[in-house]
Amino acid sequence: MYVEWPWRQVDPASPAWEGTMGFRRDGEHWEWSSTPWRIEPDPEGLGGGDLCMVGIPATEVKVVAIEEYDPPGEFGWVPKPTLGIGVCPVADLDDEEAGYVLYLPCGDPIEIEHLGI
Repeated sequence: MYVEWPWRQVDPASPAWEGTMGFRRDGEHWEWSSTPWRIEPDPEGLGGGDLCMVGIPATEVKVVAIEEYDPPGEFGWVPKPTLGIGVCPVADLDDEEAGYVLYLPCGDPIEIEHLGI
């Protein structure tokens, strides 16, 4: 299913992104370990035009990679990110397929807190 993404703007100079984010409807699918986002109500019950809440629950993650973009990354949206932080939820560290990249700045409502561990 696709959700119109309200936090990023399409970069008119790039055809790389059309303004939506794709998610699996099956909440048990393994690809959910590759995104921090969660959808309520359950995506299986949503249909075209339905409203939903999209957010990131508090999640303890381990930083596994950092990539700087100079010039800023060309992903099809603005603001163009200057940093990519690869993270994996601590609960999924044994899963080689788990993890995702947080792009900063991106316009998404992401709050990051360093736990000092």
